[in-house]
Amino acid sequence: MRTAQTELRVRQVVVAAGAWLGSLVPGLPVETYRMPITWFRPRAGHEDGFGLADLPVFMREIEGGRVLWGNGAENGHDVKLGLEEHGRVPTPLDPLTDDRAVLPEDWTELGSLLPEKLPGLADVPSKVAVCMYAKTPDGQFVIGRPGGDSRLVVAGGCNAHGFKHATGIGELLADLVQHKPAAIDAGFLSPDRF
Repeated sequence: MRTAQTELRVRQVVVAAGAWLGSLVPGLPVETYRMPITWFRPRAGHEDGFGLADLPVFMREIEGGRVLWGNGAENGHDVKLGLEEHGRVPTPLDPLTDDRAVLPEDWTELGSLLPEKLPGLADVPSKVAVCMYAKTPDGQFVIGRPGGDSRLVVAGGCNAHGFKHATGIGELLADLVQHKPAAIDAGFLSPDRF
């Protein structure tokens, strides 16, 4: 493998490149999608009830199969919210070329739901970011050795849930690289299942 500074020679490599996994390892059915994340402040006079202790991490299915998720304010950050689009086709994104600028449609639908779903929050966000997430056709991670290649281990397609599972994924990757039996049967995550 060559980098801009040097050439590396290794026996195996782990490719855990998030949104770039599908372009770095051809043949993996990993698509990258646009995922807006928003933060909202309580309206004046409604500051109570929106801290993390009052509004812990949640996911709630609402009308139309959509899922409202988020968590209360903490450490100087506002209430973090997102809207998963179950039943809808998410917007594909090429991580190498597409613009990730914030657009009004990244938050307006969510903002319109807040008076009913979380009354007391402003309906215009204090901050919006456009993240990327990699998704597999079956919504499961892809972790393992494609084609049984002893030199390559892949990890990704986390469907925006990688951070929550990072310690378990790290343990599984360590077992794979060391050719140890995994603590769990991870066959359902195999890159060859497609």
